[in-house]
Amino acid sequence: MKGTLVKAFLCMIALAGTVTVKAQNIYPKGDMYVHEEITTFIVAGENIKMMDISAKETDVVGNQPGDNIVRMKAVKQHEDGKKLGVVTIIGERSIVQYNIIYTSNKNMATTEYRIRQEETKSYINPAVDMDMKSMFQYCWMIWDSKQKYYDVSNTENKLSIRLNNLYTVGNYFFFDVSVDNRSKIQFDIEEIRIKLCDKKQTKATSSQEIELKPVLEMKNIKKFKKGYRNIFVMEKLTFPDEKVLTFTMSEKPISGRTITLKVDYSDVLNADGFDKSLKWRY
Repeated sequence: MKGTLVKAFLCMIALAGTVTVKAQNIYPKGDMYVHEEITTFIVAGENIKMMDISAKETDVVGNQPGDNIVRMKAVKQHEDGKKLGVVTIIGERSIVQYNIIYTSNKNMATTEYRIRQEETKSYINPAVDMDMKSMFQYCWMIWDSKQKYYDVSNTENKLSIRLNNLYTVGNYFFFDVSVDNRSKIQFDIEEIRIKLCDKKQTKATSSQEIELKPVLEMKNIKKFKKGYRNIFVMEKLTFPDEKVLTFTMSEKPISGRTITLKVDYSDVLNADGFDKSLKWRY
């Protein structure tokens, strides 16, 4: 009886090993298997700066539907195992290439593939000063740090907005901003606009405003009841003393409350650099 159980157990181990080998052979390293009825999604761990499919348009179609996603599929039937081309994905700090192989069995097609770190090759992208992963890491460092600014604030409509911290690293500024809602009405955010405005506006002179877009908004917050906090990453900027940097948060109608924070150039000049007191969260 024991001998029979042992044989059965060994057979199960052998069978499991066979299944594992087959599963590994479905997705060999460097190959993406495509089928005309299956969409193949490739997910990167960083933002994709460029994607190229080196194949005939009559064989493979594809595009980049998201910041870190590539999708493609075969256009028509081919000989099983035929190489149709190569897909190249260039990220903020890495590059990876995969062969595009046709499979006649749609159950063998690659449906979703997440790029592994060991598959990528690092390179210096001249268009990227700092990748998004590093930006988020710096944001979390600031999030965990103590408040250093106390006199840059404004209060109106039972709302208080303040600058908690301002750091600079490389070619970027990190603005840590909070809003306190002292009313019992939930604040539904319509938009947050960052502008460079004249400090003093008179009727005799026309006012010039320059709209600025953040490179990164740490959290995608649409509403809050009592407290709001976010970190905005801006490209390094300089402006004359007669200008002021403004953060304006406006509420959706009907109540339509607004609150504005003004940051003088002197505050920007006093931005802190990152030091050993700020710890990486990851």
